[in-house]
Amino acid sequence: MKSASLLLIGILSCAFLTAQPSQPGAEATALGGSYVTQHSVFSSRHNVAGIAFLEKNALAVGLRNNYLASNLNDFYLLSAFNLGAGKLGVDFLNYGFEAYQQNEIGLSYALKLNSHWSFGSRLRYAHCAIPQESINRYLLSADVGLLRKSNNWRFGATVQNILQSKWQGRIIETEPVVFRVGAGYYFNKEATVSAEFYKASNTAADFRFGVNYKIVEQLDIRFGFGTLQPNVSFGFGIFVKDFQINVAAAWHQQLGLSPVTDFVYAW
Repeated sequence: MKSASLLLIGILSCAFLTAQPSQPGAEATALGGSYVTQHSVFSSRHNVAGIAFLEKNALAVGLRNNYLASNLNDFYLLSAFNLGAGKLGVDFLNYGFEAYQQNEIGLSYALKLNSHWSFGSRLRYAHCAIPQESINRYLLSADVGLLRKSNNWRFGATVQNILQSKWQGRIIETEPVVFRVGAGYYFNKEATVSAEFYKASNTAADFRFGVNYKIVEQLDIRFGFGTLQPNVSFGFGIFVKDFQINVAAAWHQQLGLSPVTDFVYAW
């Protein structure tokens, strides 16, 4: 019985590692995960310093289906609001399947240091459960990020789980520390390219690349790829007044297609 339980936990852990949305957001997905230099409501999950440059309050809701599996979906809700001189962000994620569930909530604050630089930090509480084994675990971690904007360039860097926090409960496990650094170049209002170096403490390095091109004022098209688990991605964004609709899909050569859709409202 004990060996069967350990086998079940191992299988669920592997499924979790392939399913968890470490970079939520259809735009980020379409750009191959190269998002550390962006500033949007999704920045709290990529580089928290980015929300400092938001000009409006924003609310986003989205859904990702992993590898076209009917019961393997990720739901996320993110927000960013003016608070004093900076921006306050709150985010929530739920992902997993019947035998494994994980919920997360994050609280972020980012501040513009001047017209070019911003800094941000984020606290994250996560809880995961394996009902069949009556396993419940929790984690409290912290992220920090830095972003620089100039006329055509953006540079970003972040360390996620900077305190090297561990999951607490029946199974104590170290959460990986993630280091991300990247650059983006804005040729004009229509075309942008971005590149990112991504390194988690428990995996090899990943190099990510993304392209965003604005066909007309209301429509962007996006492409990207990553090298760690070779995948390609694509998508588009539609802009109508204060609303934005993002659609994307990432193709993993072993596991298949993962479509993502989200909606953003800014005011």
